Amino acid sequence: MEIKRILILLLKILLIFILGYYALRSIEIDIFLNELTNYSSVSLLLVIAILFLTDISVSFRWMIISKDKFILSFESTMVAATMNILLPARLGEMAKAIYLKQYYKKSFNRSLSFIIFERFFDVLFLSAGALFVLYFLVDNSLYKSIFISIFAFQLILLFITKSHHKLLLNIIRFFPVRFLRVYIRKITKTISRKMNTTTFVYVVITTLIVWIMNFTVTFTFLHYATGFNLSLTEIFVVFIISGVGFVLPLLPAGALTFQAGYIFALGLYGVSETEALAASLVFHVVYIITMIVPGKLILLYKKRPAETNE
Repeated sequence: MEIKRILILLLKILLIFILGYYALRSIEIDIFLNELTNYSSVSLLLVIAILFLTDISVSFRWMIISKDKFILSFESTMVAATMNILLPARLGEMAKAIYLKQYYKKSFNRSLSFIIFERFFDVLFLSAGALFVLYFLVDNSLYKSIFISIFAFQLILLFITKSHHKLLLNIIRFFPVRFLRVYIRKITKTISRKMNTTTFVYVVITTLIVWIMNFTVTFTFLHYATGFNLSLTEIFVVFIISGVGFVLPLLPAGALTFQAGYIFALGLYGVSETEALAASLVFHVVYIITMIVPGKLILLYKKRPAETNE
């Protein structure tokens, strides 16, 4: 087990060096520093405003899933966003369940079930976007078939979870790890018990809104804050590729993987690595500040857990 951990650590260090080299290999310092000063503060403030509206849409989706009040949903969403910036592998999502348990006495298992359900929808939409992007970038039919199969499997799993959860519970019985088997059964039961058809449809609609808002953030930044002159489709490609880079579990806040995704995607449309790196850093800093400040203020404001029960 210790050898396995060491090998994983060495692999992560190797990937960090590779990504760092990829991001910095062709950087021209003078142009890079000049690019950093060319961004309009008005455009960046607009990006921040849309990011905040995106957080509100995410909070509204959690309210629909959990049936919590909006203020609880907003607080826990912003705390999770803050912790996702500070922790790798999206471990900040756990902060939402911990926060709701500590301050509002909500069941940890209940919240975790809803978090997994919420993330499943996000992965489904990201997969759909990646599949769309593949048709613009890849001619290899094998790769396309693999992504189509993954996306189809997600849809089937979603259908089974919603309409045939007993079948899913029977399948889970064959999982080899007992702890994982028991926990997944508990999560599946919670989701199937809480999710009626109306709620399910609302979650699909709000997830679509969340992703439209996220895309709007990227569109606003690339269209108004930069001079790259990208089309709507090209911006969508950058959005998906950088989004995949952002969620990869390597460093906190998607550092380096996000930059590598931006450089690669923008490079497809003739943007130099220096300009792409500058753009990725400016956007990333704006994003990090917007995510961290509200969550930190909420945690500073909360003096002690609420006394009310669920």
